[in-house]
Amino acid sequence: MNVLEVVMIDEMHTIEFGNSTWNPEEMSVRNRFSTNRGNFSPHSSSEISFGDLELIMVEIARRDFLPINCTARIIQVLADSISRRVR
Repeated sequence: MNVLEVVMIDEMHTIEFGNSTWNPEEMSVRNRFSTNRGNFSPHSSSEISFGDLELIMVEIARRDFLPINCTARIIQVLADSISRRVR
């Protein structure tokens, strides 16, 4: 993955956004858990395409798997994203 942006969760955990490993034209996200040596575990730090993330989120929502407060937070953030881009 060609990392373009990093969100720090804590000193050992980040969310990384960038060009995917399999196609530099496609964006992906990685939930990265660092090791004490500075690298990361590919088993707990999987990279996923935005397209796959959409499919997963849609299927989670269809099954009502997320708690209501989590669902509401995601809806609010998505609505804010739409508002920023339609102005």
